[in-house]
Amino acid sequence: MGGSKINFRLEQTYNDVVLRLARGGDETTVVTIDGKRTYIVTNTMLGSGEGYRVGVYNLKLGTLKKGRHSIELTVEDDGKGNATYQWDALSLYAE
Repeated sequence: MGGSKINFRLEQTYNDVVLRLARGGDETTVVTIDGKRTYIVTNTMLGSGEGYRVGVYNLKLGTLKKGRHSIELTVEDDGKGNATYQWDALSLYAE
């Protein structure tokens, strides 16, 4: 399935980085960091559902070093929902 890719550069190393995801729907999200680390975020983890029930999940990424990075977001074909959704909010921050 298609996805979205965010490319960015950090001017310094950050510890305890969190990607905060917010959206509605029953679909499962696959988050890939730098093409290497993959995380699965289900609608249960988000607390989201069909009928525009929006949920939020804080995905802990750990340390991101100085330099270029990418975050790719795709929909897993798990038979839930309609396999398409939009993001209500995405935030990347260090705790």
